[in-house]
Formats: sequence, C-alpha cells, structure tokens
Amino acid sequence: MEFTGEATYSKKKPLAFEIIPHDSDAWLGLFTRYGDDSDAVTGVFTTPARNRVCIVSFGQGYIVRVDEPYEWEVIRTVPITAVRDIPSLSLMIFADFTHVSAYGSDGFEWETARLAYDGIRLTRVTEEAIEGMAWSAPLESAALSDSVRSHSKKGDLLAVAIPSNCRRVSELFACMP
Repeated sequence: MEFTGEATYSKKKPLAFEIIPHDSDAWLGLFTRYGDDSDAVTGVFTTPARNRVCIVSFGQGYIVRVDEPYEWEVIRTVPITAVRDIPSLSLMIFADFTHVSAYGSDGFEWETARLAYDGIRLTRVTEEAIEGMAWSAPLESAALSDSVRSHSKKGDLLAVAIPSNCRRVSELFACMP
C-alpha cells in the first residue's frame, strides 16, 4: 500500500515499513518522503490512539490505523523536524521550521501561529508548557523561550502553555493566567 503526502518533492524511493498488528494481517506500507533535508525526522512512533501508528518519512508524517491501513491521514506539519509526546494529555507534538502542532487520539488538535523565521528546536515539552529555541532572522540568532508572556509579546520566542483544561490553540490564551 502506498502513502503519499500532500507536499512531497523527493525523487528518492519511499521508505517501506512492515506493520504487524496483533489481531489482523500484516501489511507493507510505502511512505513517500517529504524531501532530503538533514533536519527532517524519520521514524515510527506510538500515538495516543492504541490502534494507530505515526510514521515519519524524511519529514513527511502519516498517522495510520494499523488494523485498517486504508484509514490514514497526512500530518499537516512539514517537514517534521521534531516529534514529542505528552502522554498525560494524549497529545503528540510536531515541529517544523516555523510552527508547532499537536495531534490527539482523534487526529489534528491545534497549530501555533508562525513562531520562527526558519528553525525551531524544542527543548522541553511537558503538560504545562512547550518550550524551545526559535530562529530570529532580524536578530540573526536563536532566542531561548522563557515564559508564555514573552511568546505573546515578541512572537519570535516559543513558549506555549497548555493548561490542563485547554487542548486547542484557540483556547490557549483564554485559559492562561
């Protein structure tokens, strides 16, 4: 079975993964790459949904139901440069060069506004906050995030609070103290 992302441009062959579910037949998936960027992630990751797996092929991400591989979605964050999870919130966190997004057991949850010109490095991901470094072209440097308020004021710093009662980016600022 072939899985093709929305923004693929690589001329290289897709990555092949054999998936062997506990209670159904094994299947082979061919996962198209996003590109050949050295910062792009490649790997297989668990998801908050027990019957789904996340496969990232050189930055192009897919969430696939292991027992019904025809049920799948492309992760809208590309190229994926970081994958983290927050098990207590049942969220997977994805970063690309400019945004951070979250997927839960039902799929896409939220995406930040643009946080960087061309580079985000996640340094700490907890149920209280996602922190990291974001490249600022005008400053010609990476700025370390230190608080939610610095993010909301400066825009080039990454520090998005996720209070326990908030799961969507549209709710974040209403839930912050």
